[in-house]
Amino acid sequence: MSDILKVVILGDSMTGKMTLITRWAEERILQNPNPTLGAAFKSMIVPYDNENYTLHFWDTAGQEVYRSTMPLYCRSTSSAIVVFDITSRKSFESLACWIDLLKDTAGDDVPFIIVGNKCDLEQSDRDVSYEEAFEFAKKYETINYETSAITGKNVEEMFIHISHLAIKRKITVSESETKVIDLKPAKASNEKKCC
Repeated sequence: MSDILKVVILGDSMTGKMTLITRWAEERILQNPNPTLGAAFKSMIVPYDNENYTLHFWDTAGQEVYRSTMPLYCRSTSSAIVVFDITSRKSFESLACWIDLLKDTAGDDVPFIIVGNKCDLEQSDRDVSYEEAFEFAKKYETINYETSAITGKNVEEMFIHISHLAIKRKITVSESETKVIDLKPAKASNEKKCC
């Protein structure tokens, strides 16, 4: 078993972040969810390349009142999921702010994906098209998933994908830390010995 990896889940309140986590981690539908206050996490063990990795999936509060605490949860994250509700234009328009917060805190190299949740709802309720979300994700050089915590559509695939991104990042960082090169010049052996 290796280090615990952190995956932070960002997005406006009521986009279904904890419902997605619960659907994957506990294989159940979270009935009547309340907004997360502060943050909460669920732990999962994910196999990758014949090794098991422990990942903590952090659901962060999406309410404006908690925004000042978000950098605490974004620090040292291995990857991130940025969620919007496909029936809420406002939550989609907030994505850029969440991504900026992530990059400002965790760095530009932290991998993340965009998730449009609640795709089980009627098409007539939809405020953000798949194409628009796809183009937005493309602009940030990432991918977009459409999920439903109710039906389970794309939930497992999305979590496996982001888990693998976190694990690959950990492996890459670990390998680069072990390849230390001593750049100090070797001492010349021209010194005279006394004996």
